[in-house]
Amino acid sequence: MNPKVEAEAIHDCEYYYARINPDIERSFSHEQRQEIKRTLKSMIRIPSKKIIDFRTSVWFLKRLYLAVFVGTIDGPRIAPYEYSDKTTFIRFALKVFVYGLELFLLLLVLAAIAYTFKSMLGVDIIPDQHAKDVLMAPVLR
Repeated sequence: MNPKVEAEAIHDCEYYYARINPDIERSFSHEQRQEIKRTLKSMIRIPSKKIIDFRTSVWFLKRLYLAVFVGTIDGPRIAPYEYSDKTTFIRFALKVFVYGLELFLLLLVLAAIAYTFKSMLGVDIIPDQHAKDVLMAPVLR
Protein backbone atom coordinates (compact mmCIF):
# COMPACT_ATOMS: atom_id res chain seq x y z
CA MET A 1 0.00 0.00 0.00
CA ASN A 2 1.07 3.54 -0.68
CA PRO A 3 2.76 4.95 2.49
CA LYS A 4 1.14 8.35 1.96
CA VAL A 5 -2.35 6.80 1.79
CA GLU A 6 -1.66 4.68 4.87
CA ALA A 7 -0.44 7.77 6.75
CA GLU A 8 -3.70 9.54 5.84
CA ALA A 9 -5.71 6.57 7.17
CA ILE A 10 -3.77 6.66 10.43
CA HIS A 11 -4.35 10.43 10.64
CA ASP A 12 -8.11 9.89 10.12
CA CYS A 13 -8.09 7.19 12.81
CA GLU A 14 -6.42 9.58 15.27
CA TYR A 15 -8.89 12.31 14.33
CA TYR A 16 -11.91 10.16 15.20
CA TYR A 17 -10.23 8.71 18.29
CA ALA A 18 -9.57 12.26 19.58
CA ARG A 19 -13.33 12.91 19.47
CA ILE A 20 -13.95 10.46 22.32
CA ASN A 21 -14.87 12.16 25.58
CA PRO A 22 -11.54 12.69 27.46
CA ASP A 23 -12.98 11.37 30.74
CA ILE A 24 -14.05 8.16 29.05
CA GLU A 25 -10.80 7.88 27.10
CA ARG A 26 -8.75 8.02 30.34
CA SER A 27 -10.70 5.04 31.65
CA PHE A 28 -9.52 2.82 28.75
CA SER A 29 -6.74 0.34 29.28
CA HIS A 30 -3.83 0.18 26.82
CA GLU A 31 -5.38 -2.88 25.13
CA GLN A 32 -8.74 -1.12 24.76
CA ARG A 33 -7.08 1.93 23.19
CA GLN A 34 -5.20 -0.26 20.73
CA GLU A 35 -8.34 -2.23 19.82
CA ILE A 36 -10.42 0.92 19.31
CA LYS A 37 -7.72 2.40 17.07
CA ARG A 38 -7.42 -0.89 15.14
CA THR A 39 -11.20 -0.99 14.67
CA LEU A 40 -11.33 2.65 13.54
CA LYS A 41 -8.50 2.04 11.09
CA SER A 42 -10.29 -0.98 9.61
CA MET A 43 -13.57 0.94 9.31
CA ILE A 44 -12.15 4.01 7.57
CA ARG A 45 -12.15 3.44 3.84
CA ILE A 46 -8.74 3.96 2.36
CA PRO A 47 -9.15 5.80 -0.94
CA SER A 48 -7.93 3.89 -3.96
CA LYS A 49 -6.74 5.24 -7.28
CA LYS A 50 -9.72 5.60 -9.58
CA ILE A 51 -9.79 5.30 -13.34
CA ILE A 52 -12.93 7.46 -13.50
CA ASP A 53 -13.89 9.99 -10.83
CA PHE A 54 -16.99 11.87 -12.01
CA ARG A 55 -18.96 14.04 -9.57
CA THR A 56 -21.75 16.46 -10.43
CA SER A 57 -24.84 17.93 -8.86
CA VAL A 58 -28.27 17.47 -10.36
CA TRP A 59 -29.10 20.83 -11.92
CA PHE A 60 -32.79 20.93 -11.00
CA LEU A 61 -32.40 19.55 -7.47
CA LYS A 62 -29.44 21.24 -5.82
CA ARG A 63 -29.45 18.89 -2.83
CA LEU A 64 -28.83 15.80 -4.99
CA TYR A 65 -25.63 14.77 -6.68
CA LEU A 66 -24.31 11.97 -8.85
CA ALA A 67 -20.98 10.31 -8.23
CA VAL A 68 -19.49 7.68 -10.52
CA PHE A 69 -16.26 5.94 -9.57
CA VAL A 70 -14.53 3.22 -11.53
CA GLY A 71 -11.42 1.60 -10.14
CA THR A 72 -10.06 -1.20 -8.03
CA ILE A 73 -10.38 -1.66 -4.29
CA ASP A 74 -6.91 -1.77 -2.79
CA GLY A 75 -7.82 -1.61 0.89
CA PRO A 76 -8.28 -4.54 3.25
CA ARG A 77 -11.49 -6.49 2.95
CA ILE A 78 -13.81 -5.99 5.91
CA ALA A 79 -15.92 -8.85 7.17
CA PRO A 80 -19.56 -8.35 6.15
CA TYR A 81 -21.99 -7.04 8.72
CA GLU A 82 -24.43 -9.62 10.05
CA TYR A 83 -27.98 -8.57 9.19
CA SER A 84 -31.15 -9.74 10.87
CA ASP A 85 -33.75 -11.59 8.79
CA LYS A 86 -35.99 -8.52 8.69
CA THR A 87 -33.15 -6.26 7.57
CA THR A 88 -32.07 -8.79 4.96
CA PHE A 89 -35.60 -8.93 3.56
CA ILE A 90 -35.89 -5.14 3.45
CA ARG A 91 -32.54 -4.83 1.69
CA PHE A 92 -33.60 -7.53 -0.79
CA ALA A 93 -36.95 -5.80 -1.41
CA LEU A 94 -35.22 -2.43 -1.95
CA LYS A 95 -32.75 -4.01 -4.38
CA VAL A 96 -35.58 -5.65 -6.34
CA PHE A 97 -37.48 -2.34 -6.43
CA VAL A 98 -34.45 -0.34 -7.57
CA TYR A 99 -33.47 -2.94 -10.20
CA GLY A 100 -37.08 -3.04 -11.43
CA LEU A 101 -37.20 0.75 -11.64
CA GLU A 102 -33.89 0.80 -13.51
CA LEU A 103 -35.15 -1.87 -15.93
CA PHE A 104 -38.39 0.06 -16.50
CA LEU A 105 -36.52 3.28 -17.19
CA LEU A 106 -34.09 1.49 -19.51
CA LEU A 107 -36.98 -0.04 -21.47
CA LEU A 108 -38.69 3.35 -21.62
CA VAL A 109 -35.55 4.99 -23.02
CA LEU A 110 -35.04 2.15 -25.53
CA ALA A 111 -38.69 2.43 -26.65
CA ALA A 112 -38.27 6.19 -27.13
CA ILE A 113 -35.10 5.63 -29.17
CA ALA A 114 -36.78 2.93 -31.27
CA TYR A 115 -39.81 5.19 -31.86
CA THR A 116 -37.53 8.05 -32.88
CA PHE A 117 -35.70 5.86 -35.40
CA LYS A 118 -39.02 4.50 -36.71
CA SER A 119 -40.27 8.02 -37.23
CA MET A 120 -37.01 9.17 -38.85
CA LEU A 121 -37.13 6.27 -41.31
CA GLY A 122 -40.81 6.92 -42.09
CA VAL A 123 -41.88 3.41 -41.17
CA ASP A 124 -45.64 3.10 -40.59
CA ILE A 125 -46.27 -0.09 -38.58
CA ILE A 126 -50.08 0.14 -38.68
CA PRO A 127 -51.21 1.99 -41.84
CA ASP A 128 -53.97 4.62 -41.46
CA GLN A 129 -54.22 4.20 -37.66
CA HIS A 130 -52.61 5.75 -34.63
CA ALA A 131 -51.03 3.66 -31.86
CA LYS A 132 -53.43 5.28 -29.38
CA ASP A 133 -56.45 4.02 -31.33
CA VAL A 134 -55.06 0.50 -31.57
CA LEU A 135 -54.18 0.32 -27.86
CA MET A 136 -57.49 1.81 -26.66
CA ALA A 137 -59.76 -0.26 -28.95
CA PRO A 138 -59.88 -3.33 -26.62
CA VAL A 139 -60.60 -1.10 -23.62
CA LEU A 140 -63.44 0.79 -25.31
CA ARG A 141 -65.30 -2.34 -26.55
